[in-house]
Formats: sequence, C-alpha cells, structure tokens
Amino acid sequence: MSTVAHFSNFSSGYVVELVANGTEPCKSWLLLPAENLWPVWLRAILYIAAMLYIFLGIAAASDAFMSAIEKITSTKKSVTFYDVELGQTVTKDVYVWNETVANLTLMALGSSAPEILLAIIETVSNLHLIDSNMKGSSLGLFTIIGSAAFNLLVITGICVISVASPGFKYIKEFGVFCITSVFSLWAYVWMLLCAAVITPHTIDLWEALLTLAFFPILVILAYCQDKGWWCRLCGGSGCGAGGGSVEEGKGNSVSPMANGNGQALDMNANTNHPSTSSASTTQLHTGGGSTYSVREIDASNSQMQRVLSRARLRHAAVKSMLGSSKRVRSATVKRPVLRNAVVKIPHRTATDNWGKVTFSSPNYSVLESGGHIEVDLILYRKIPLPPSVSGHRPLSAAGQDSAPADEEPAESSLTEKTGVVSVNYCTREGTAKDGHDFSHTEGVVIFNEDEYVKTIRIPIIDDYEYEADKEFFIDLSCPEESGIIGDPGVAKVTIIDDDVPGEFDFASTYFHGDPSSAVLRLVIDRMGGSDGTVTLDVCTEDGSAVGGDNCKSFDYVACNEQATFKHGEMQKTVEIRINEASAASKQFTAILKNPSFGAKLGAVSGAVCFIGPDESKHDEAKLAKEAQDDEEEELTYKGQFIQAMSIDAGEDEDGNPNEISGLDLLLHFCTFFFKVLIALVPPTQYLKAYPAFVISLIIIGTMTAFVEQLGNLLGCVLGIHQAVTGITIVAIGTSLPDTFASRTAALQDEYADNSVGNVTGSNSVNVFLGLGLPWCIATIYAAAKGKSYCVDPDNLFQSLVFFLTVATVCIIALFVRRALGGELGGPKAVKWVCGVCMIGLWVLYVILASLKAYNILQFNVDLPVASGVCSTAESSV
Repeated sequence: MSTVAHFSNFSSGYVVELVANGTEPCKSWLLLPAENLWPVWLRAILYIAAMLYIFLGIAAASDAFMSAIEKITSTKKSVTFYDVELGQTVTKDVYVWNETVANLTLMALGSSAPEILLAIIETVSNLHLIDSNMKGSSLGLFTIIGSAAFNLLVITGICVISVASPGFKYIKEFGVFCITSVFSLWAYVWMLLCAAVITPHTIDLWEALLTLAFFPILVILAYCQDKGWWCRLCGGSGCGAGGGSVEEGKGNSVSPMANGNGQALDMNANTNHPSTSSASTTQLHTGGGSTYSVREIDASNSQMQRVLSRARLRHAAVKSMLGSSKRVRSATVKRPVLRNAVVKIPHRTATDNWGKVTFSSPNYSVLESGGHIEVDLILYRKIPLPPSVSGHRPLSAAGQDSAPADEEPAESSLTEKTGVVSVNYCTREGTAKDGHDFSHTEGVVIFNEDEYVKTIRIPIIDDYEYEADKEFFIDLSCPEESGIIGDPGVAKVTIIDDDVPGEFDFASTYFHGDPSSAVLRLVIDRMGGSDGTVTLDVCTEDGSAVGGDNCKSFDYVACNEQATFKHGEMQKTVEIRINEASAASKQFTAILKNPSFGAKLGAVSGAVCFIGPDESKHDEAKLAKEAQDDEEEELTYKGQFIQAMSIDAGEDEDGNPNEISGLDLLLHFCTFFFKVLIALVPPTQYLKAYPAFVISLIIIGTMTAFVEQLGNLLGCVLGIHQAVTGITIVAIGTSLPDTFASRTAALQDEYADNSVGNVTGSNSVNVFLGLGLPWCIATIYAAAKGKSYCVDPDNLFQSLVFFLTVATVCIIALFVRRALGGELGGPKAVKWVCGVCMIGLWVLYVILASLKAYNILQFNVDLPVASGVCSTAESSV
C-alpha cells in the first residue's frame, strides 16, 4: 500500500508522518508533538485510561451539578388556605417545582448533561466544515443513541432483577410514564425522518427548531397529565387532579361513597390497576386565587421527595465511585389522610320499574369513620296503562307488546299510582359483621301519597383497627300488596377501611445503658398515624455484649418480646436489664420486626445499644456533634475542601463506621484532583445554588470536550468507527452513575419511578435538547453563510432502526409486566428471564449496529437521493 508523507512544522523543526494514501493523520489539540509516531498499542492504552479518568471527573462534576439542582428544586413556598375540616386557616409549605416538570427538566438535564454537552461541543467545533459543505463527526449523535439504549435496556434489566422475589414494584405515575414512553420512541423516529426522509443528508432550520420545540411540548403534556387536566377536559370521568397515581390497596373499582351527611362530592373511580389517577377531595382556596387541596399538597410534597430521593441516591453512587461511600436511606412515603366523601351514581331505570320501589343505586361505599350511611329508596309512582286503555302500543304478530324494552312510555300512556305504599328493609351480613362493622337495622318505609323518595340510615361502627374492606347488604321486601319491589331490590354497601396504624422507628440509632442504673431503655416512636392496636416484636442480637436469661452471668438480659401500642399511643419504652458489674464498654443491637397487619417499619428499625460507663454516652454525644458539624461544613468552602481531602468509607447497617479499604485509598488518590476541583464550585447555599449550577455545568462542558477529542483519537488510532465508540465506550461511561443510582432506588424505594420510570423521559430529553440545541446552532450558522448543514444518514438510519426495534420490545415488555403485577421484581425465574433478555437485547443492538458500521452486515435501505449540496467526505478528528 502506498504511503504519503505529512509534515508538521514547529518553531525548532518539523515532524514527518507516513500514512496510507487517501487518509489523514490523527489531529487534535490534545496531541503532543510527534505523538502520532508512538506505538499504536501505547496510544490506545493511554487514550482509554484517559477517557476512564475523565469519566470519573464528569461523574464528580455531575454530582455537584445535581446538588445544585436538588437545592433549586427543593425550594418551598408557604400556602395559606381555609381547611373546611379543621374549620380554620392553615398554612402549609409546598414545593415550588412540580415533580413531573422537575423530573423532565432539571433532573433530566442533571443526568444527561454529559451527552447533551458532548453533542453541542462537537457541533460547535465542526462549524467550519459547513463552509465547505462537509459532514462533521457524529460521536455525540451516536452517544445519545447508545446512552438511550443502555438506559432503557441495561438499567431496566438490572432493576427488574434487583427487586427481591416474589414482590413487585410498579410505576406510580403511570400516566406520565405512558406519555414519555411515546415521546421517547417518537424522538428517534423524528431524528430518522429529519436525517433521511424529509430533507435527506441535511437538516433545515425549521426541523431543528421543531426538534427543540418538542421538549416544552413534552413537559406541558406530562404536566397536564400529572394535574389531570386532560380528564377534566373530557368530562372528568375516571380522572383526578392527582395526575396518574392512587393510593395503595385501592386497585379495584370503587363504588359510590357516602358520609354521614349524605353530601355529594366529586370523587373519581379508580381503574383496574393501582396506578390510575385519584382525585383530591377537599378544595382549598388561597388568597392568591389558586386552588389547592390537602391531598394535592401532601401528594405533591411526597412526589417531590421521591425526586429529591433520586438525587440523593445518585450522590451516593458517585461518592462510591470516588471512594467516599455513604449509606443512604430511602425516604418514607407517608400515606395521605383519607377524607370523608359521598358519591351516588344514579341507577338507570328500566321501564319495568314503573310503579315499583327500588334502591337509587345497587352499590354504595362508606368510609369506616363516616359514622353512618344514608341510602335512598325511590318509588316510581307512574305506571303504564294496559294497551287496550292507552291505545298507543301496537302488538306484534305474536300478540306481544312490541315497544322497545328501554323506551319510556309516552306521558299519555302513564297513570299515577296513588295511595300509601310501604316496604320493609333489613340489613344482612356479608364479610362485614353485625355489631362489629355495622349495626343491624330493619324497619318499614312508608311512602305517603305525595312522596317519591325516602332515606334510610344505617349506623357504621369504627373499630380503629386496620383491616381489609368489608361489605354487607340491604334487602327490600313487601309487607303488603300495595308495594312492589323493582330492580335493584338489594343494595351492597362496602365499608372502606381508613385507619392508619402508623410507622414505627426507634427514637435514635444509639442507646446507652449505664451499669449503675442496671437498665437500658429503648424508646420506640409511632409516626404517621395512631389508629388501632398494633403489636411488633422487639429482639436483640449479640455484639461484643453477650445476652442471656439473667444479667449476672451475662452482659444483659436478651429480649425477644412483643410490644403493644394501644389506639392513640404514640411512644413506648422497652427496658432491658444490664449487668451492673460491666466495666468495659460493650454493645449489642436492638431490632424491630413483624409489625401487625397494616403497620410499617421506618428507616430506623435497628439501633446500637452501648453498655458501659458514662464516658460512652459522652463519646456518643461527641460523635453526634461531629457528624452535625460535618453536615454544616459541607455548606461552606471549608467543609467542601475538608470533604474533598478526607476519606469516608461510610457506615454499616448498624451505624458503625466501616474500615477504610485499599480500594477506597486507591480511588481517593486517583480522584483527588477532581475532588479538589469540584470543591472550588460555590456552595449551594450561595444565591440559591445558581452559581453552583452554572459553574459545575461549565466544568462538565470542559471535561466533555476532552472526552470528545479522546473518543475521536481512539477511533483514529484503532480504526474504530465513531458509531461504535459512541454507542459503547462513551455511552457506558456517561451512564454508570445512573446505573448505580437506579439499582439502589429499585432496592430501597416503594415504587419504580426513581429506578425505571424516568428512563423514557430522560431519553426524550436527550434527543430534544441534545440534538435540538446543536442543530439550531449549526442551521443558524449555515443560514447565515448561505450553506446547508450536512449529516450522514447511512449508519444513523440502520442504528436507529435497530434501536427502535429493541426499544419497542422493551416498553411492551414493561406494559405486560405491569399487567402481571409490576414493572420490577416478580417470581425469581420470571424476573431473571426478563432482565437477562433486556440486557441481551442491548448486546444484540450493539453487535448489529457495529457490524453495520463496518459494512459486515449488509443491511441496506434505499434512502432518498441526496440533494447534491453535501460532500461525502467526513471531517478529520
């Protein structure tokens, strides 16, 4: 093969490079003089190592960027409203940012900033190619596609497997997830249309602007779904302001609900899955004209806590990568307080009910705390006259009345049922029992001559115990011929349990027992509810202290007893006898477990118990104060630099500090430069975190510029196609922090939103911002120069076809899994098969896209002919 000499001139000499004829030597502002003359294997190792090192720096900078976003999105405002239940004006703090908007804007930008900035930097650096109608490099473009495939397939597959069997976890905000899923597929279809169909080989300005415009359109649609606006525009059936989520355990269709006053309020029926929307029940008006409800405010705050929880999980993942692990506990989502409400659905009356007595509805529901339920009986006094009298109903050939069954008789064919009509009613047990859930009631209802509707009242008994919903029946019967029972003649009443047993935690993660007092006291707190009697087990496990059946031969008396919280009881103390002769400091562990039905354990279900002299207690207080000081110092420059220069191996589940391992030391040494660099970012307490937001974004952009150059250099040295580099090395490197964060969320969170629910939204944002912004910059520059912005659709077309195929299969699989119980988890065999298949789809996609990039796989599609304004040559690195 013939070679060509290329000269690089310097002030004190020149370098001659021999390259194959028709090719160019590798070029970059990162290259050292004569670096192209080094051995290929050495350069490849150096470029790969440098990219991995820069990825750690990007992760650290992204963590600082996410901290600023977390600070911005955690901003609250006070809302004052009149609470009709309390009968007074109430002030509550609410988050300024909506959860869905925060997820699709700042949070998505925080996790996708490297990919987006890579595409922008690459486009800006290649603007000079537009002057010669040449096509620029596409590393950023393929990184966006590869990152989307990795997020959707690999991260989802890992999360599916991570949830413990046989339990399921489902996406709570499923309505928003459906919208982002559609947009995530449409984003890549639109990319395909722009590059290969509408204007082949070029991107026009209107295409770029429309690509960018899809981003606010997505945010607006998702926000409308979150607030339930679409359902209101469609008449409000089955939708509510909750925006695509309901409370647990309310998966089945809910019947009309009744309170003691018989007032009709606008409630919404749930659909067949516990993720459909639920309505707020009490509208609260603020002085500013905005309308809120207690449930909307509580739900909004709870949703934003899940978003902030996602940010904290990402912090933990990054700290682990940088050698500074910290244990992160998942936020506990409290159950919103249920409100008393009534809904009565009118029962459609058939013509055969004329002259009969029926219930107004076949189904009723009442909250257990409602006190009673009021049920209406209706007497349809007008009855049709016989055909021989009215003369308005022709007979069929068989001599039967041929009028339609549901057609109401004409007014002239009706007659009034006069006189007094009476019926009996009597309650009948179902799963609800007389004397325990309701009071047996029976009697006679008398309709006087001028009465059409009568109301009966059934007392409901509130037992304060958490239990499943129960039901009983009301039957009608006729005491005399004057009354005739129509349909429905039996009504089913469902008693919905609204008791909240609460959540149980130790009051502290540490307890101290002084031997001189011979007793150690464990304090257990009850939070988030106090209904009913709840039992839970309190047991101990030995540490350095050994427990037994007496405190003379052992360090303490082992505990394995049941604690009982009575209705309304919020705190309980369990005493453990300890050995009075203990001189050295020892410790054991106390654990809460097995709460009774409906109750939950909180984040502090375990505590470390110390036995020893008073100094132990002083040491504990000292450690607590130091921990508090550290948290305060993290808000200042001093705290940031102390944290950057120190090693924290985190704590174990008992709260004890872990030993610093060799890996921790190695990671700390390798990332020390980045830690100190990120410490220069202004603390988030300054100017509401906006300086931290801007400066950390600049740092990410600078590091991404290095990745762009290193990626192109690696491809140039090893002959790796940019498409392969983008969908593998760069995509994986930028997605690793989110992988660790999503897996932790799958293990700790109650729902799947933080683990996989936001993947589709992030993928959509990647395209709409990651391509919309670069395309706008390039097309505006091209328009100013009178040129066209050229792209190469060939490999892009094949890669997008492969991606859309596997992405569609993955999303369909998630929908199918949801119908079976939830997107994550499930039976062990099923979840492993599903998770491995998803990861296998990613491997298949990478293989197919790589084979096509090198033209090994002959998958050719007849694309529209190029416009002729673009050169087929690509830019050098």
